[in-house]
Amino acid sequence: MKTNTLRLMTFGAIATLALASCNKNNGTEGDAPENGFRAIIEQTDGGDGSRTYIDPQSWANGTTDLLWTTNDFIKVANNGGASGCQTLTYQLTDGAGTTNGIFYTGEEHETFFTPDYVAIYPIENEAGTANTLSGTTATFNLPATQTYKENSFAEKSMPMVAYSSDQTLPFKNVLGGICFPIVCASPVQVTSVVLTSAANEALWGTCTTTISTSGGDPTSQVTNSDAAKNVITLDCSGSNVTLDPDDPTYFCIMVPPGSLANGFTLQAYSGSTKVFEKSNNNNLGADFIPRSVIRKVSNDLSVTETLTVTTISPTSITTTSAKGLGAVSGMLMGTPSEYGILYAKASYIGSNTPAEVLTYANVDGTNVIKCTSGAFTAGTDIANYEADMTGLDVNTVYYVRAYAKNNIGTLTYGDDCIPFATRRDYFANDSHQGVMRNRTADGDANNNPYEFTVTADGKKVYFSMGNLQYIGSAGSGSADDNNAGAYWKFADYQFEYFGDNGQGSDAIKQDRDIFGWGTSGINDYTPIAICWQPWSTIPVAQYYYPYGAANTNLNSNSGKADWGYNAISNGGNTLNSGWCTLQGSTNGGNTAEWNYLFNVRNCGFRYAQVQLTLKGTSGMSYTTVNGVPACGTPINGVIVFPDNFTWPTLVNILTTLNAQSPWSTNKLTEAQWSLLEQAGAIFLPAAGYRYLYMICEAGFMGHYWSSTYWNQFGAYYLRSESNWIAMGYGSGLECGLTVRLVCPAE
Repeated sequence: MKTNTLRLMTFGAIATLALASCNKNNGTEGDAPENGFRAIIEQTDGGDGSRTYIDPQSWANGTTDLLWTTNDFIKVANNGGASGCQTLTYQLTDGAGTTNGIFYTGEEHETFFTPDYVAIYPIENEAGTANTLSGTTATFNLPATQTYKENSFAEKSMPMVAYSSDQTLPFKNVLGGICFPIVCASPVQVTSVVLTSAANEALWGTCTTTISTSGGDPTSQVTNSDAAKNVITLDCSGSNVTLDPDDPTYFCIMVPPGSLANGFTLQAYSGSTKVFEKSNNNNLGADFIPRSVIRKVSNDLSVTETLTVTTISPTSITTTSAKGLGAVSGMLMGTPSEYGILYAKASYIGSNTPAEVLTYANVDGTNVIKCTSGAFTAGTDIANYEADMTGLDVNTVYYVRAYAKNNIGTLTYGDDCIPFATRRDYFANDSHQGVMRNRTADGDANNNPYEFTVTADGKKVYFSMGNLQYIGSAGSGSADDNNAGAYWKFADYQFEYFGDNGQGSDAIKQDRDIFGWGTSGINDYTPIAICWQPWSTIPVAQYYYPYGAANTNLNSNSGKADWGYNAISNGGNTLNSGWCTLQGSTNGGNTAEWNYLFNVRNCGFRYAQVQLTLKGTSGMSYTTVNGVPACGTPINGVIVFPDNFTWPTLVNILTTLNAQSPWSTNKLTEAQWSLLEQAGAIFLPAAGYRYLYMICEAGFMGHYWSSTYWNQFGAYYLRSESNWIAMGYGSGLECGLTVRLVCPAE
């Protein structure tokens, strides 16, 4: 069944909100049919404009008609609707497209035509729920969801009633309506519009209408048993409604008369993303929506993005740069008009809160800086962006805050202002190059490496800046000349490891950070191991005896079997410069350097098992640096704190310290880790191990060689995994483990 529809006029320029009269076009004239009814639709003037039609040009010129449509149905009761009267359904047979329609039942019912007559339209709502007629009371089931119709209201959403002493039925509208046009800076599809009354009044539900028998207006009451009935949704999903940058798109929602007197809110959505929101909560009067009047709210509503901005923990932190990250939701027109990161040194913020300082108004390019460059994933409900912060000071704490401007320039900030620390210069050209140090400037009193006590007699060491790496891909030689041109280095980041990067093969020119026992690559001592090359993967323990003997430590004899004997490019680049591997056992397990470091030291913070995330949210890219794990993959590992560690005030103390716990108990962002690293913390990533020709448990286990043999088949090593950390022994010499070097403290 179809409802009454509207004659559409050609769009023209929208006039102001000047009120105009409605055209009283009565369509087909003449007497009522003998065995049917002539039904005339109400077309009265007055109020704030058209009662039935919202075409812009017709609003201006007054040609605003509500017209009958083919296959419209009405329900009519005779004898004034008195008890025992008949009720029949009549179908439009003539007068479609006019305000006057001729209705027949399709059969002759001469006994039915007994005045007076009561009638309703439509006989059911859009969802197919029947509307009823009992005496002079009509019951309409108003739906919570109406369907969008171009330049009009939804079908069957304008119920009408009539009372007559003859077979000409003058129908009167029961409801009123609200109309609003919207324009948009660029095309965007609208899938739904939501109208919410500011008051606790029913806009849908059971509408009981009393029909006047004296020619007066009908009166209606909508049941309000549920506060949720103050919301109506206009469903646009099936109409491909696209807002236009130039011409307004009109939306109309029918509501009970007298409603919205205390204000309302209009919201439009594209999917789950809000397109715009407009509220009118002024004192609008007791009869804001009169019966039969469709009020136009405004003729210049524009889409206004309501953005939500989130500051994400920064990543890619170096000595002088970092990536600031933000996330924005609420975009609809591609991208916000501007978006980026605000940042400033913590020292500049001083006693103020970061949010007070990191505002757009305070940007001066020196103290408070904004950066807006970077990629943006547009056209989605939530989009991420990154902005490059460059020219930062070394070893300095900064705060960052994300911001974005919507399509009309309104600023929105992320609630969080996140601190991070740029890295130290580990490459200073001095005797401590490559060690973890509190470096500020040469000669400064704070220019000392962080110390870690590793024996009961007070031996202290400095840790290297990252795990040891062999860059075999730089070589140009062969096994015979030990792959000339390859070199050793410390990882650029403490959390960096290669994983399964071909390390399980015998490829000579492969980069590696997992090594068989004593594979220092030096062969000028006698006797030497059969497998002394860093790429050795032969699965025979006896081939890895340093100096040709089973009961020999790496630092025995000349010490050349220890990886630390090598010239390390970013660790001084000099042979035998003091780097070495920690001992696994000396005169018993209690005095093992690895064990003492973790379990015996007399200090407040010794270690914590943690999970480090190199990004704050999904979808962001992260450029790998020599095999840094892919962004989004948590990096498990162990933090080791220096002897005199002071917890940074900007980082919450971890949940579990100095005790075994699952990795995920202590979760850290890269920014949080940067502050711990600045305070001297060491990170040992769970880089896995090599067994035969396979890399195993990368990201889930950390196995670090000691310099101490256990027996003819294995050596001591530090073993860490989720919820467990201890000194291990018996790891096959042919197995590949990671290496973290130290040098003696001065």
